[in-house]
Amino acid sequence: MNNKILEYFNGDELAASVWENKYKAENEQTPDDTYERLAKEFGRIESNYKEDHWVLAPTFIKNLFKDGYIIPGGSVLANAGLEKPVSLSNCFVVESPEDSYNSIMKIRNYQIQLMKRRGGVGYDLSKLRPKGAIVNNAASTSTGAASFMDVNSALTNEVAMNGRRGALMLTISIDHPDAEEFIEKKQDLTKVTGANISVKVSDAFMRAVKNDEIYYQRYPLDLDFDTIYIPTNSKLGELIEVGHHKYVKRIKARDLWNKLIHCAWNTAEPGIIFDDAMHLKAPDRYYPEFRMISTNPCGEIGMGAMDSCRLIHINLAKCVKYPYTEKAELDYDVIAHLGYYAMKLGDDLVDLEQEAVKRIIDVCESESEEQRMWEKILDVSKRGRRAGVGILGLADMLAQLNIKYGSPESISIIKTVMEIIFKAELKATVDMAETRGIFEEYDGFDKENPLFQSFVKECDFETYKRMLKVGRRNISFSTIAPTGSVAMLTQTSSGIEPVFMPYYKRRKKCASATDRVDYVDKLGVKFTEYVVVHEGLKQWARIKYPEENIDNWSLDKWDTIYKESPYHGATAHDIDWHYRIMTQATCQTFITHSISSTINLPKETTEEEISKIYMEAWENGLKGVTVYRDGCREGILNSVSDKQKEERFESSISAPKRPRKLDAEFYSVKVGGEIFYVMIGLYKNKPYEAFCFKPEKQIKINNHKGILTKRAKGLYSFHSDLINIDDLDSLLNAEQRTCTLLVSALLRHGIPLKFIIKTEKKVNENITSFSSAICRILSKYMPKEESAEICPKCGGRLIREGGCIRCLDCDYSKCL
Repeated sequence: MNNKILEYFNGDELAASVWENKYKAENEQTPDDTYERLAKEFGRIESNYKEDHWVLAPTFIKNLFKDGYIIPGGSVLANAGLEKPVSLSNCFVVESPEDSYNSIMKIRNYQIQLMKRRGGVGYDLSKLRPKGAIVNNAASTSTGAASFMDVNSALTNEVAMNGRRGALMLTISIDHPDAEEFIEKKQDLTKVTGANISVKVSDAFMRAVKNDEIYYQRYPLDLDFDTIYIPTNSKLGELIEVGHHKYVKRIKARDLWNKLIHCAWNTAEPGIIFDDAMHLKAPDRYYPEFRMISTNPCGEIGMGAMDSCRLIHINLAKCVKYPYTEKAELDYDVIAHLGYYAMKLGDDLVDLEQEAVKRIIDVCESESEEQRMWEKILDVSKRGRRAGVGILGLADMLAQLNIKYGSPESISIIKTVMEIIFKAELKATVDMAETRGIFEEYDGFDKENPLFQSFVKECDFETYKRMLKVGRRNISFSTIAPTGSVAMLTQTSSGIEPVFMPYYKRRKKCASATDRVDYVDKLGVKFTEYVVVHEGLKQWARIKYPEENIDNWSLDKWDTIYKESPYHGATAHDIDWHYRIMTQATCQTFITHSISSTINLPKETTEEEISKIYMEAWENGLKGVTVYRDGCREGILNSVSDKQKEERFESSISAPKRPRKLDAEFYSVKVGGEIFYVMIGLYKNKPYEAFCFKPEKQIKINNHKGILTKRAKGLYSFHSDLINIDDLDSLLNAEQRTCTLLVSALLRHGIPLKFIIKTEKKVNENITSFSSAICRILSKYMPKEESAEICPKCGGRLIREGGCIRCLDCDYSKCL
């Protein structure tokens, strides 16, 4: 790789690789050239609106991009200003296929045409008749809506070959009689590999789940129950014809919910879209053509048919004065200005996309289905001017303020920041309505959602009054998207996600005989190892230790230093899921679209807990939620050759001798309504032994550090500032004693934690709460390289973050 580029990114090879392989245009030497290309395009559009309150000059725009204050989405970075016949939109929603093969084939053609022009696609299958329904062709009955998923998915994989990108979202309503089959479809993870799937769940269904009630699915979805007769003796789960092409299925809501929860626990799919919440305060709710019918592949933009959206992101990591110091504070003026500028640039993107669509139309075959499709998209873009202004760097912003992500204080700060941004975006879209004109579909107050109007009135009364007078420029305008590759490029945390791994060891296959060899796998493949450290953590370290050369620090050194940093205890695997939901709910209040975010959970998370997560998400007004339980897709996502697979773990035959005293970490963990105390003894900062028991008095003690002492054979004590236990053995029953001995023996001999946890569960399946307590704590020490999903590009480790997957070892990702 070019040393000049590496120097530009301060030695960050992954960031350099993202730019070079994804966004660099021919003849561009550095990212500054990329930003120059983009600034000329945005500046050209800005110059068309000389009556604006602020016309942004190309030099000013370039500095916003170059200095990392605002960054466009990946499709814009890769293609703006290149005059290619490709779209700048990150995502599209197309028409829901009607219940005919002609319509189904037309939508599949739309999917292919959009993906070949670099767009992700979403559509809904709820208009297709259910399995077992009567059809008027050679088949006597329909194969059902879910039967079409495999071919739709295969088309994505086909288009995505040879460097093109394909991303697909398939949705169905929980009210559709085939919802259960749809929900179960991806439990065989060799099926529907080219699509994300989500279920649109209504408030009525959620209430039926809570009350354990019977629920009626129906086809078509708008079936009027007052006009039909449902036999009282119909069986649960039986499809009943109640009229011409009209069907009903009687189910127990909680049974279907449990099936949904099991599938999410087992494979992280399907996701949930809370359908009523999607529409509740949405500014496009009362515009029928623009009302959400499905979402883009990552779920952050819900749209009507043939609508599209382009993304641009505000970098919150640039909004703190004196970051990582005692004087750190939010720069409210910068936040407000960035919100306003980003909204203007987001609207400029609509114009740039319309130009791009016209270029595509020019190269389409005259009167072809593809041409007609792009003409529809252009028309919807003109009439709605939908924009997608979002954020990234939230986790870095909190760390810069020395605030722990997932704390009550963090929620308060996030509310303040998001409200400032919303007000600035709103002011910008109203200002532009005055100087540039309203979106064509705007029909004054009568068509506007009164709940949205009420929220605006409460949030910013002056802008509310102006909006009623002059309207808005954009039908809907804000979102929070996954920013995997863009976050890597800007060296910030992704979207609203916590930092996934603050530091880790990256292995890169040796390319020549002169490369340093740090590791050789079982097949003799040689690797050079690098310590990869999150840029924010490095910035903190440079301030904390100004005299030291942190670039030479070892992984062990970072492991020690990290515990002093504001990132400690605030990674994706550290944060309690309640706070993840609170964070998302706080942001959602000030977002007109939705949010793409993934709640990462330990492998030992139960189905019951995931049910609580989804239920709490609904109760807090989230528009959607996705969970990922570690290891739930183990070894399935991609297959690679044996040469690509690395030996991840090594164990020793003889255990290291135990020192008399061990540093230890004490945890209180609540499982099944009971508190357990877990103590993990550490040898060379790794788990060496474990003790777990349920105290007589159910008192929660804060997690803290102490000392585990071996006083004699079988006699151990734990002492700390908060608790003293002279004889741990006396507090364990026979089964717990056996478990403790087994777990400690396996730990001492270096057996990988994932196998210890698996064995522990098998041995102790009859004492679920105790087993779950110790496994949950052990999972906190799981080496991050035990990632189950394998990168198809380099065979490295994939992680789930913000609705996307990305590789820790190369620039591969499945989102932009």
